[in-house]
Amino acid sequence: MNQNSTHNYCLNCRTAFQDDNQYCSTCGQSKKASDLRVLDIIGQFFETFFTFDGAIWKTIRDLWRPSYLTKAFVAGQRRTYVHPVRLFVITLLLFVALMINAVYKQIGTLDQDQVYKEYHELIIKENLDSLLLKFPLQPQQNIDSIKYKLFDADPYQFIYALDDIGLIDNVSIHYKISDKDVAELSIAEIYDKYKITSFYDRLIIGQSIKVNNDRKGMLRSTLGNFIWMVLLTIFVTAGFLMIIYIRHKPYYTELIVLMLHHHVIFFILSILLLLCNYFFELDTSYFRWVIILAALFIYLDIKFYFRQSWIKSLVKFFVIALFYFITFFFNILLVALSSFLLI
Repeated sequence: MNQNSTHNYCLNCRTAFQDDNQYCSTCGQSKKASDLRVLDIIGQFFETFFTFDGAIWKTIRDLWRPSYLTKAFVAGQRRTYVHPVRLFVITLLLFVALMINAVYKQIGTLDQDQVYKEYHELIIKENLDSLLLKFPLQPQQNIDSIKYKLFDADPYQFIYALDDIGLIDNVSIHYKISDKDVAELSIAEIYDKYKITSFYDRLIIGQSIKVNNDRKGMLRSTLGNFIWMVLLTIFVTAGFLMIIYIRHKPYYTELIVLMLHHHVIFFILSILLLLCNYFFELDTSYFRWVIILAALFIYLDIKFYFRQSWIKSLVKFFVIALFYFITFFFNILLVALSSFLLI
């Protein structure tokens, strides 16, 4: 196809060009849009992302003005700014990606190789016990010190991990499954060896073994469902906001937009912190400043959006925050449970 061929109509919206106009009167696209040169593509990229008249820069600029961006979008300025849903999804995905990287960095390699490594350490410990029986050392305190320094393994560490979850205490007490069997046997073989017949016990033990053998997979599954957890929390909290501000008669959709912008603020602050942590390895205590700054902005946003007094806005802010966190942690339990069952 000849890229330099001339057209009497816009290639984007098919509107006919008027006289010698070089730009479409309907959508504004250049008459030379068909020229697919490398320099043009690069130029369009920089024009899109690095011009201060662009929607992305206007959005970032006005996002920090309490209530301004939501009011502008509700008032009909839809082309001026990045759509709140798109902005929310982009910042959420960046936040989740950086969170996965940060958590992986903390937990190290927790996969099937780690399970076998732990098991082989246990075998070495058993061999050491055998050697000490043949070549005893005195006093016993020295032996205990050597073992403590070299090993921190327990043959039933898998059971102790199950004990930490209150809902499955009875399962972990009834079946004393060793780390050796968890590392060497398949789940079906463990069912047969320990005579596990109950559907509930099989479900809990089988999924626990899968999580133990693929802890990173469990993490990926949980963070992968994070977006649905946040969206569900937004929809529920927006409904609660309608009740709190019932006298203002707000639309449900505008409250969703307001909540989306609140989350974008939190995600952007978190992304900046995670990027700093990636390069400078900051202490995790810095994260509380993200929460404090985000909470301060959300309070100001609510105050100026609904135009109520400072005290009344503060009281409603704490009520909304309490409702949000209760809903959020309830959704976390749902996500964790679904990730546990579906891994």
